[in-house]
Amino acid sequence: MDYDRAMELLVAANSEFQQRQAAIYGSIEVGGEFRFVNISISTKYDTNQLKDFVEHNINTRDSTVKTDASIENLFSENPIEPSPEVIKKIIVLLMERKLKIKTAAGDASDVLGQLLKNRYIIDYPNSAMALIRIQPPVLT
Repeated sequence: MDYDRAMELLVAANSEFQQRQAAIYGSIEVGGEFRFVNISISTKYDTNQLKDFVEHNINTRDSTVKTDASIENLFSENPIEPSPEVIKKIIVLLMERKLKIKTAAGDASDVLGQLLKNRYIIDYPNSAMALIRIQPPVLT
């Protein structure tokens, strides 16, 4: 597999967290007795986790690329969910060692693992679920 295809698959997999999480929660059965129906799961990107990622892993003093317009949001006080293009840019900058890693963070592979972590959380107030009882079979 070539580099571009591997990068494309990695970024696509990271972008699919939100859909996968909704699919998982859309098929819950509780003890074989109850089932969720009419599920509408709302997820949101946890920007606090993104801020923690930067604080724990990126050496912001030595990272001259933090002024790059495409990734400057990552270093802001209120970052927003990065687009797949921004994730790809961050991966490239980490691999090229232009985005400096804190010594305590380990190596680039450790930081990449943290970067690609699922940061979607369920937004319970904006989600709706109905729970029904599954009728046991009638024995004759």
